Amino acid sequence: AAASAALYATDYDTDMTNYFRDHPWFGEEDDEFYRGLNHYETLTTAFLVDNSDYAQTWKRVLVEFTGLETTKQTSTFLEKNIRKKSPDGTHNGSIGSHHALDHFASSAMNRRNVEHLDIPQWGKYTLNTISYASASASALCRVQDGGHSFADQLVSASIGNFMGLFLHDLFMLDSTTNIAVSVNDNEAKVHIGFRY
Repeated sequence: AAASAALYATDYDTDMTNYFRDHPWFGEEDDEFYRGLNHYETLTTAFLVDNSDYAQTWKRVLVEFTGLETTKQTSTFLEKNIRKKSPDGTHNGSIGSHHALDHFASSAMNRRNVEHLDIPQWGKYTLNTISYASASASALCRVQDGGHSFADQLVSASIGNFMGLFLHDLFMLDSTTNIAVSVNDNEAKVHIGFRY
């Protein structure tokens, strides 16, 4: 997020966006491949986490689907409520990219899944690299076609990564949530605490 602010403030965002638009790294059809790779890897690693309790496996899958849907709705909300013209001038919802926010949330949840896989460390690094590289490629595809600027995608990636880790850990870590209610003469308080 700090890098995005620096890019916006110094106008390097325009230079970087123009660079990727003038020198595309990916073909137009590549975006769907990277999107699919990203989501399928996350779903696969969710099922591969060694857990004899099938309810926990399905809970993990449900948490991740819910997390992805939450990030999609967040992305839509940002697009509709933060008015910033896209580089190609076709719309005013440049902040809040599904191609960055959703996929970086997916990569973050994948990272949590990979931590629990019983595989060598190099295998974990490889899976995480594939996941984050596919998320980055999908985000860059939108930069090079003018739908979002480079800094827009960094903002969305930061939000997505945070949301993926937050939502996954909120529901998947043991004993993370506690709720306390206190009432006195003129006020009532509800305190919800969780370890993150």
